[in-house]
Amino acid sequence: MILIDRFIVSGVMIAASLMLIGFDVASMIVTLILMCTVIAQFIYITYKYL
Repeated sequence: MILIDRFIVSGVMIAASLMLIGFDVASMIVTLILMCTVIAQFIYITYKYL
């Protein structure tokens, strides 16, 4: 469970830092990709350890 929390926290931190740098279309796309990656990792880990 700690691993999943780390993935979420790291994803949120990266997204927040990108938003602080500049909230334009490019950073929005990168943030969306990062969040999708975090969600995919979360789903993968959840199914792996169920």
